[in-house]
Amino acid sequence: MLAHGVRPLVVALALALPVAFAKAQYSCFEWESGFGPIPGVDGSVYCMSVFDDGTGPKLYLGGLFRRAGNATVNGFACFDGESWFGFGSGLGSSGFVQCMKVFDDGTGPALYIAGTFDTVDLVSARSIAKFDGRQFSPLAGGVGVGAPDRVLSLGVFDDGAGAALYVGGAFSVASRVSVSNIAKWNGHAWSDVGGGTDGEVDALVSFNDHGHTSLYAGGDFTLAGGVAARRVARWDGHTWTPLSSGMDRAVYSLVVFDDGVSRALYAGGSFRYAGGVRMNGISRWNGSAWSDLAGGTGGGFVAAFRVVDDAGGPALVVGGQFSSIGGTSANNIARWNGSAFTSLGTGISSRPASVFALATIDTPSGSRLFTAGANIVTVGDRPVQGIAQWDGSDWSDVGPGFADRAGSIFTMASLDVGAGPALYAGGAFTSAGAVDVDGLAKWDGRAWAPIGNPRSGSSPFVYALTALDGGTPRRLCIGGAFESFGGVAARNIATWDGLAWSPLGTGVDGTVRVLAMLDDGNGRSLFVGGEFLAAGDSPASRIATWTGSEWVPLGSGLDGVGVVAALSLAEYDDGTGPGLYVGGQFATAGGQAASNIARWNGTSWSAVGGGANNSITSLVVFDDGTGPALYAGGAFTSIGGVATGGFAKWDGARWTPLGTNTSVRISALASSDMDAGAAIYAAGHLVDTPQVFTVGRWAGTHWANLDSDLPPFDPSTFTAIAAFDDGAAGQFDGSGPALYVGGNFSRVGHTPSYKIARRTLAPRRGNVNASAGPVADVLEVNGSTGDATRTVDVAIDAPISISLAAAPAGPLPARYTVWIWRNAVDRPTPLVAGGARIGCTVDPTHFAPDTTPQPFACVTSPFRPCGSIRTVRSPSTAPLTVRRAVGWPTTETFTVQGVIEDANAPAGVSLSVTNSVTLRIR
Repeated sequence: MLAHGVRPLVVALALALPVAFAKAQYSCFEWESGFGPIPGVDGSVYCMSVFDDGTGPKLYLGGLFRRAGNATVNGFACFDGESWFGFGSGLGSSGFVQCMKVFDDGTGPALYIAGTFDTVDLVSARSIAKFDGRQFSPLAGGVGVGAPDRVLSLGVFDDGAGAALYVGGAFSVASRVSVSNIAKWNGHAWSDVGGGTDGEVDALVSFNDHGHTSLYAGGDFTLAGGVAARRVARWDGHTWTPLSSGMDRAVYSLVVFDDGVSRALYAGGSFRYAGGVRMNGISRWNGSAWSDLAGGTGGGFVAAFRVVDDAGGPALVVGGQFSSIGGTSANNIARWNGSAFTSLGTGISSRPASVFALATIDTPSGSRLFTAGANIVTVGDRPVQGIAQWDGSDWSDVGPGFADRAGSIFTMASLDVGAGPALYAGGAFTSAGAVDVDGLAKWDGRAWAPIGNPRSGSSPFVYALTALDGGTPRRLCIGGAFESFGGVAARNIATWDGLAWSPLGTGVDGTVRVLAMLDDGNGRSLFVGGEFLAAGDSPASRIATWTGSEWVPLGSGLDGVGVVAALSLAEYDDGTGPGLYVGGQFATAGGQAASNIARWNGTSWSAVGGGANNSITSLVVFDDGTGPALYAGGAFTSIGGVATGGFAKWDGARWTPLGTNTSVRISALASSDMDAGAAIYAAGHLVDTPQVFTVGRWAGTHWANLDSDLPPFDPSTFTAIAAFDDGAAGQFDGSGPALYVGGNFSRVGHTPSYKIARRTLAPRRGNVNASAGPVADVLEVNGSTGDATRTVDVAIDAPISISLAAAPAGPLPARYTVWIWRNAVDRPTPLVAGGARIGCTVDPTHFAPDTTPQPFACVTSPFRPCGSIRTVRSPSTAPLTVRRAVGWPTTETFTVQGVIEDANAPAGVSLSVTNSVTLRIR
């Protein structure tokens, strides 16, 4: 464990979402946490332990983090080899685990966790708790009286009265027993340990020294039991004694290691001298004297040890913060074989990283060393978060994610190519979730899947996706930069029929940037644009069409410097018939001047309103209520001779600037009617004074800020945007209508979200049997019918039963939803710094088995849906239990709203049934 002076600063963060509530218009949503993250955890890891709860060994982590992979864990997490998961509400919004130890108090092995917390999974436990693999329990009254008291170390020692758990740290009381920074737990009661120490205890270990086993303590103290003992001391069960003259600075970690010659105690820390001799952060105690290990670190400190037995034999792995040790270049981690240090590959190469914890697990393929700490973001050339693993020859990440550091998502599209709707992502990545892919992956709303033969070795770049009509079955078509795909020769364009990949003729001779099934007046066909000069055997300058059997150029095509570096296609009828609109970066179309945008009517090219002065990256057709029009987004500052900022509307006769600022720059556009009506979604540099944001929604008059916490805009940061609905709207598992943004980024605000982020959209709303009139008294709170004028007082920590007790009289299916949010005038905010959570559990007995086969538990912010209930019964009651989270104010007020929706109603129809009640928690 680390001494107080070098511990990371603990900072509480609050996320404010600038969105408003209106009754029954529940469109307050945030970017999903951890969607497609860099594998690992989102904060510092202070300790790790392997524990078998009876179902097999698993890796447990403790520290100052809130997410692990896709799971909300709050300071304590488990990794089972494939997935991360937490335990209920964890340690709340501000607690964290500092140390762990497996110990059997006579009732069976259990994992003891300790640190700084008041509760764990809603169980009151002051700074220490016992976990048996299923539930947590306190150790009497716990340790300390609250911050800044903390537990920093755990050790097991038998002083003759039986094995007991020893607890070290910075505290003066254990339950009601006065202690001094160290205490003993015998399974039933706490006791003092010889008067303790005058400073914090960071490390505890048992060691047999000359035939006598003692407990050794390290930390930042100068007295132990009133005896001078500088930073390290020995407890034999009765008396404290020093180890020579000790250390000049803190000891953070202790371990016993046998190098094959002798068994010795090793100490690591920030000290420079041990026993009066220069040691530099690491030293060995043979029972009578301290000795040097090859000169120690070249600076920094040692904070963690792990004894391993790998292919090279027994060894001691040393972790901390250093760039060299024993004269060997080693980034924060190294291996000691008893005589010399060696590095573990390139080590933890990020700066300034610190290794605080080490653990090993045996797998069928051999032993794996897990390394965790603070600011661990790179191992070798791989991005990681907080934790990485070493297999003896190479580093890798831990858990699923888009883990290719150099890769990007270039394109996304919601398509149905015969197997149901799915979101397809293309780019230059080689993994999606836990799945190996090859630049192309499919998301069904729950999991990523490869398409065809992944990792064929062709290393393609996929820039474009579409569904190819005109055949049975409907096919997926991809374009990009490749000579083969899925093991099949295909020049830059290929199709997938559900069983195999096929080329389109002989393909094209350059990169494909855009694909679209459109009608240019000659019937619907596939249009292809990019950086090619030939399609099949025919000359085709940057654009061509595939008729289903052959390639056909579009006149003399496009030309100009930087041609089609950004290219987009759209089909739009300007009143003279359908035409193909092409935007990009080019000077001519069909030999005629056409500045970055042109129209193809099936036989010839023409300019569009004078063109734009810079590239056009996206084109969409959208009806804002005044009729369909063509919308263009890009890097231009004028179009059709009119000053505008990267966003404009073409009605067939003239360009109209949109927005109020000329600095707007758009990298991607998409239109959708999923979110409470039709809208355009954009990624880029968007301005709606005084706001500047990255992702926005345009419904016809102004930009609405959707990002809140996305990274700052850069042209290469966001390259794709798409809306996708997996058909499960209303579930709280992250499904339903959503907006996806893809590109090359690693965080969404403070949340890890690598290359792709997801933002839930409000589902379409409709009436429930509107002809039968409203349904009364849908919502009950604690057994009483609620209404907008009633307030229910609830005691602190008492369960709150929220029920949807009525059912619509008309045809089903219908969706029942309960919404809970903190009362605010117009902008909900987190309850406390760090974001307190409401925990909800839905009773499975009130679900129809054919629509919801199993219960779910959710942990959500107060301004997200707590849960949704689908039923085919009438009437039905589905209670939710809501408990007061740790850290809430003594009085807090919430609005609870019940909603019934007809799942088959048309979009845009108002809700006919809602009521709400105010909860006042005292």
